[in-house]
Amino acid sequence: MATPAINNIANYYNEPEIILIGSFVSIETLKNNPKVTETHILEKKYMNLYKLANKLGEFDVYFSFRSSFRAKLFKFLISSKNKYQFNKYKHRNLHQVEKYNNFINDSLNTNFSAGRLSLYRDFSGVNTNNSKLTLGINPGASYGDA
Repeated sequence: MATPAINNIANYYNEPEIILIGSFVSIETLKNNPKVTETHILEKKYMNLYKLANKLGEFDVYFSFRSSFRAKLFKFLISSKNKYQFNKYKHRNLHQVEKYNNFINDSLNTNFSAGRLSLYRDFSGVNTNNSKLTLGINPGASYGDA
């Protein structure tokens, strides 16, 4: 749901170095985006948040699409003069893509439209010559009104 917003960030900053920090699932989903240069899986323990924040060093700008207590704590620990965090109470009654895109527009004082959702996949281990592929699909999500 965040790919249009991430692409708008990349376009605004003229192809910056993008480091993704998040859960295993979010990293796996977004790591093949050509705009992403580095990824870090955020572990659950609070001491690990502190260690990772110190390891990462300073960011010019930091965006968090999460609004949980852990995300707020991690934002506090991150070294950056410009930090932005998604507020789920500010962006209501919209699709999740629009919520995230509006968050970026509000943060950067821009008016980017939400582009298309994109998934970047590495197909090197997939047999695409087979006329009948076997797919596994988990359509569930917890995005509320999305």
